Amino acid sequence: MNSLQSKHPKAFSGKKVSVNQALTILKQNGIQTNQDQARAILEFLYHIAKTYNLPDINKTETAYT
Repeated sequence: MNSLQSKHPKAFSGKKVSVNQALTILKQNGIQTNQDQARAILEFLYHIAKTYNLPDINKTETAYT
């Protein structure tokens, strides 16, 4: 829970999932793709992860209490 209370999450640091790993994970979940499609999916997910802002936990907690 303490890790969620950080006002500034750590910056997204690098790409750790290979295209082949993504293909395997997608296939395990019934999604058939080729390498180009898997690469595009990874780029999209990395972009979302890099730009995502966590809401301020304290403001969220006080809004509901």
